[in-house]
Amino acid sequence: MADYRAFHDKMLEIIARVPDRDFATLGRFTWTGPSWTLSDYIRANTASHYRWACKHIRRWLRAQAKAKTRKARQ
Repeated sequence: MADYRAFHDKMLEIIARVPDRDFATLGRFTWTGPSWTLSDYIRANTASHYRWACKHIRRWLRAQAKAKTRKARQ
């Protein structure tokens, strides 16, 4: 959790320094290519990853709970 919070805080610092127009301008940065904006990259590498990971963690927790229930019945 400490690593997560440190990364989150660092991302907020970086985002705060970028002018708003840079987030939505296609081709503003050469490395973003012709079809993705900076905000697309930020979303893909932060919120989308969080959502993906949460889904897998919830599945794992449910599986652990089911296994614990099965073990308790034996």
